[in-house]
Amino acid sequence: KVVQFIIDMDGSISNIKLARDIGGSCGDNAVRVVEEMNDLPEKWRPSYIEGEPVRSYYTLPIRFKLHG
Repeated sequence: KVVQFIIDMDGSISNIKLARDIGGSCGDNAVRVVEEMNDLPEKWRPSYIEGEPVRSYYTLPIRFKLHG
Protein backbone atom coordinates (compact mmCIF):
# COMPACT_ATOMS: atom_id res chain seq x y z
CA LYS A 1 0.00 0.00 0.00
CA VAL A 2 1.36 3.32 -1.05
CA VAL A 3 -0.53 6.56 -0.52
CA GLN A 4 0.39 9.81 -2.27
CA PHE A 5 -0.81 13.25 -1.21
CA ILE A 6 0.02 16.95 -1.13
CA ILE A 7 1.12 18.76 2.00
CA ASP A 8 -0.30 22.28 1.71
CA MET A 9 1.38 25.46 2.92
CA ASP A 10 -0.57 25.32 6.21
CA GLY A 11 0.43 21.69 6.86
CA SER A 12 -2.92 20.16 5.91
CA ILE A 13 -3.18 17.20 3.55
CA SER A 14 -5.04 17.23 0.22
CA ASN A 15 -5.30 15.27 -3.06
CA ILE A 16 -4.94 11.86 -1.40
CA LYS A 17 -4.49 9.04 -3.91
CA LEU A 18 -3.86 5.35 -3.52
CA ALA A 19 -0.83 4.47 -5.65
CA ARG A 20 -0.59 0.77 -4.82
CA ASP A 21 -3.00 -1.60 -3.11
CA ILE A 22 -3.02 -5.25 -2.02
CA GLY A 23 -6.82 -5.50 -1.91
CA GLY A 24 -9.07 -6.60 0.92
CA SER A 25 -10.01 -2.95 1.67
CA CYS A 26 -6.48 -2.26 2.98
CA GLY A 27 -6.09 0.59 0.51
CA ASP A 28 -9.37 2.19 1.58
CA ASN A 29 -8.28 2.04 5.20
CA ALA A 30 -4.86 3.53 4.38
CA VAL A 31 -6.54 6.48 2.64
CA ARG A 32 -8.95 6.88 5.58
CA VAL A 33 -6.08 7.05 8.08
CA VAL A 34 -4.25 9.69 6.02
CA GLU A 35 -7.47 11.73 5.69
CA GLU A 36 -7.91 11.61 9.48
CA MET A 37 -4.46 13.19 9.94
CA ASN A 38 -6.12 16.53 9.10
CA ASP A 39 -8.15 16.19 12.33
CA LEU A 40 -5.06 15.90 14.54
CA PRO A 41 -3.96 18.96 16.55
CA GLU A 42 -0.47 18.92 14.98
CA LYS A 43 -0.15 19.32 11.22
CA TRP A 44 2.60 18.25 8.85
CA ARG A 45 5.45 20.70 8.32
CA PRO A 46 5.32 22.12 4.79
CA SER A 47 8.36 22.36 2.56
CA TYR A 48 10.12 25.71 2.30
CA ILE A 49 11.80 27.41 -0.63
CA GLU A 50 13.78 30.56 0.13
CA GLY A 51 12.10 30.79 3.53
CA GLU A 52 8.53 30.61 2.16
CA PRO A 53 6.22 27.61 2.69
CA VAL A 54 5.25 25.75 -0.50
CA ARG A 55 3.01 22.83 -1.37
CA SER A 56 4.86 19.53 -1.69
CA TYR A 57 4.07 16.07 -2.98
CA TYR A 58 4.60 13.19 -0.54
CA THR A 59 4.59 9.41 -1.02
CA LEU A 60 3.91 7.37 2.11
CA PRO A 61 4.35 3.58 2.16
CA ILE A 62 2.06 1.89 4.69
CA ARG A 63 2.55 -1.61 6.06
CA PHE A 64 -0.28 -3.76 7.37
CA LYS A 65 0.02 -6.89 9.46
CA LEU A 66 -2.72 -9.27 8.44
CA HIS A 67 -3.68 -12.07 10.77
CA GLY A 68 -5.13 -15.14 9.17
